Amino acid sequence: MSRRQGGFTLIELMIVVAIIGILAAIAIPQYQNYVARSQFSEAHSMLGGAKISIQQQVDRGESYALTGDDAVDLGISRQGSYGAITGGAWSGTAGAKATAIYTFGGTEATANANITGKSVTYSYDPSTGVWSCNTDVAEEYVSSCDQTTT
Repeated sequence: MSRRQGGFTLIELMIVVAIIGILAAIAIPQYQNYVARSQFSEAHSMLGGAKISIQQQVDRGESYALTGDDAVDLGISRQGSYGAITGGAWSGTAGAKATAIYTFGGTEATANANITGKSVTYSYDPSTGVWSCNTDVAEEYVSSCDQTTT
């Protein structure tokens, strides 16, 4: 009596490989979207930390520019892991809004390709005391911010 050796046939292995390929084709883009959304949250973290310093400066009537030493004087860290606070200012003029701008990517940071080069802008209106958020990042990666363009 002969014993048949057990194992997988070639067709069974090909089916398993095809299923894994299909799952990977779905999972990898979804993972990239998740990465972009999680990196977007760094903009809120950094700009949110800057809000108090900026608001105090504006409420005292003192102008600022978030470049170079002004950011340091305000106690604002400009460089993040996925981008940096690249600009923002307030002229001290009545009716003008104060801004802070975070840009993804750059020379010292690498962001997901879906958001690299895009920015988030926080604006403070001293007359109402209200902060607003605008971005040019695609809607699918944005959280808690209004989209200005797509």
